Amino acid sequence: MSFWHMQLHPSNQKAFPPKKVKEILEKTSCIGVGDWDKGERIIDDFEKTLKKGDIVAVKSGKTPIALVEIISDCERTDNVNNDLDWFKYRRKIKVLDFYKPEYKFNIPDSRGTLKICRNSNAETTKIIKKWYEKIKSKIYMKELLELLKANKNLILTGAPGTGKTYLAKEIAKEMIGAKTDEDLLNSDQFGFVQFHPSYDYTDFVEGLRPTKPDENCNIGFELKDGIFKKFCQKAKDKTDKNFVFIIDEINRGEISKIFGELFFSIDPDYRGEKGSVKTQYSNLHEEINEMFYVPENVFIIGTMNDIDRSVESFDFAMRRRFVWREITAKESQQMFGNESWKEEAIKRMNNLNDKIEKIEGLNSSYHIGAAYFKNNLTKYNNDNDKWNKLWDLHLKPLLSEYLRGMSDQQEKLQSLVESYNLK
Repeated sequence: MSFWHMQLHPSNQKAFPPKKVKEILEKTSCIGVGDWDKGERIIDDFEKTLKKGDIVAVKSGKTPIALVEIISDCERTDNVNNDLDWFKYRRKIKVLDFYKPEYKFNIPDSRGTLKICRNSNAETTKIIKKWYEKIKSKIYMKELLELLKANKNLILTGAPGTGKTYLAKEIAKEMIGAKTDEDLLNSDQFGFVQFHPSYDYTDFVEGLRPTKPDENCNIGFELKDGIFKKFCQKAKDKTDKNFVFIIDEINRGEISKIFGELFFSIDPDYRGEKGSVKTQYSNLHEEINEMFYVPENVFIIGTMNDIDRSVESFDFAMRRRFVWREITAKESQQMFGNESWKEEAIKRMNNLNDKIEKIEGLNSSYHIGAAYFKNNLTKYNNDNDKWNKLWDLHLKPLLSEYLRGMSDQQEKLQSLVESYNLK
């Protein structure tokens, strides 16, 4: 990914006013250059050097208008006019953010139609990168929200410590409109469960549960709804609201045993009454023909660590009912925010993870996520020995477990600590 800045202007070389630039971006979702830009390698750069995924700060003079991402190859057309469709050479873009007055920055270098930010120390480069960093977490969250809304069921997978459970809760907050963690936990639109090997259908959907002893100390059994069925019943009564159910460590339970016939009902294509099923205990319901379905306003998020159990062992019938999104260790570094130790943490973390990948038998699934750094460095922030404590008390025990049974275990552990301490 490279960073660029550019002006949008017609053939007279005079930049469009800010209002016009914003109008072009909103109505055409394009940026472009014309034949009048020949002679300065601008067209060549626009066609060949600019790539999909590159980030461009579009401006009018020194005034930033929008930060956009390139999403198409260059297209050439002779169908131009004098309204919005000025440019013979075009690329489709996705607007990541429109400039807001509270940002209070200009882009100093206003020369040239299109320029790549080659000098990492230049003020222009620093401002554009700062802008991108400012909105990156919003872009990230928007992507995850769109995945969940489009597919109903989402699994966040990745290495330990990449903040999957935290992200799941953040997505839930956005979906239901909760402002704080407390609002989320107190909302009837939010549900949470952590799977484990003993968890089963009777906990999740419904089952027979013992009653309290009566006056003669006799114990009976009665049919009780499980946590997910109760949650769905609440969602049926509030169809205008989103309901989010998180299943933490989803791969640690026996999926087919827990979900039973709900494999069918949670399918995004069979949500609502068309996906109604009879449960395993339907013969005990008061209404003989009672059916159960998962409402369309229920969204499910699962989290799992790849190395807890092979991804391939996850039930295939369930796999195709979820969209999967890996949360990488580098992506998890967003949780560092503006901490004073951020740059050093990123360097040590990247060095360590690069070394982990090079050890035979390990791969990116064994990376160390940012949560290991953030949670513990926050505790030791005022300690001059914080990096050594992080290694000795938190990282070394985990990595020793990774290396258990390997030949030359101590030598490999030594190579990891050397990478961690590499300056």
